[in-house]
Amino acid sequence: MATMHDVAQRAGVSVATVSRFFNGGYTSPASRASIEKAVEELQYSPNSIAKALSAHSSRLVGLVVPSVTNPFFPELARAVEEETARKGYQLILCNSEGSIEKEQRFIEAMTSHFADGIITSTGNCGEVYKASGMPVVSVDRELGTGAPHVTSDNYRGGMLAFKCLAEKACKKFAFIGAPQESTSQRHRREGFFHEAERQGYAAPEIFLADEADEYRALEDEGEHLSRYDGIFAWNDHAAVQAIRALHQVGRSVPRDVMVIGFDDVHIARLYIPSLTTIAQPIYEMGRAAAELLMRQMNGEKLDNVTYLLGIELISRETTAVSANLRVFQHADAF
Repeated sequence: MATMHDVAQRAGVSVATVSRFFNGGYTSPASRASIEKAVEELQYSPNSIAKALSAHSSRLVGLVVPSVTNPFFPELARAVEEETARKGYQLILCNSEGSIEKEQRFIEAMTSHFADGIITSTGNCGEVYKASGMPVVSVDRELGTGAPHVTSDNYRGGMLAFKCLAEKACKKFAFIGAPQESTSQRHRREGFFHEAERQGYAAPEIFLADEADEYRALEDEGEHLSRYDGIFAWNDHAAVQAIRALHQVGRSVPRDVMVIGFDDVHIARLYIPSLTTIAQPIYEMGRAAAELLMRQMNGEKLDNVTYLLGIELISRETTAVSANLRVFQHADAF
């Protein structure tokens, strides 16, 4: 059975153009003629598409995440799924695994099935989303197209992380990020570095961890990481793997090195030692993204609308050593 993608290929146009044709949107006379010819040649008239057309809705919503191994994204997906299901929509999940090609294929598939909208947390394929003509909302990572965006105060989170470590008498600082820096990571790093500069400290060292498997990238960095006594990881997943790498070279957290993460995923509370972290309201972020998408689907124009949600420092065991003891340890080392 022919698909919309087949029609687009036969007509020599994009899937988005074919979608606009079937949705009654503008297409040039030449494109319209090519599409009509392709539809006739391919005998393209599946019942599922006909039903979606007659109802003006497929009741499908897409969610694209960059990795399901990072606990932040399954928690985000849970919130989006509950909110969209409550409104009578079915959620289709795409785990892009950092692949632009995989994400583009998903956008094409959702377009060809007349999906009502997509929420994305990858920060990639902005122009492809824009060309699809579907309502789109970005969450955590910006698309750069003016699409509605939901995020937390990442910059302030970085500042709070540095202040916490400095108050605990840490002197040498490091930041762990991913090789491809998203907008959320950049803002966390900038807040951390700017606060270090404001307080008169040297710029923190930067370590890079693979987003899909931080341990694989950090397993040989334990000795290097142990030279720093205050570490801020851009997410909890990376923070936990840094603690493991430090443990393997005999360094104790928090006695020798203090570590702070970001997100406050469920494992942050269960890990031993429990993780001090910058908590962002993950469920609320997913709920807000779904709300913005629904509003667009109902015809509202929400270009350049941003929801900025608050964050909070949650102090746990990875920064539990008292400042007085830390000062004594530093003095004793000299």
